[in-house]
Amino acid sequence: MKANAVSKARLWTGRVIAAPLVSFLAFDAIVKILNLSVAVEGTTRLGYPAHLVVILGLVQLVCLIAFVVRRTSIVGAILLTAYLGGATATQVRSPQ
Repeated sequence: MKANAVSKARLWTGRVIAAPLVSFLAFDAIVKILNLSVAVEGTTRLGYPAHLVVILGLVQLVCLIAFVVRRTSIVGAILLTAYLGGATATQVRSPQ
């Protein structure tokens, strides 16, 4: 048995926990990439220019793909943490 082998129970527990997160983030990224009015409206209301919506969606999707790919999952988790940290900072400074 490999030294870094993970039990099947742990593997599936991780997948079950990650599935809703990945689904939500993929949906959010696709809405931004498609430049739907709801994404543009929300982004501009927070003070960002409308042309950044697609770029933010692409960045989010790249981070998410890095998270889903097993070889780059740790880097992807770090990138998603940074991306969502920026989203949190935006919400904190938002006047709403």
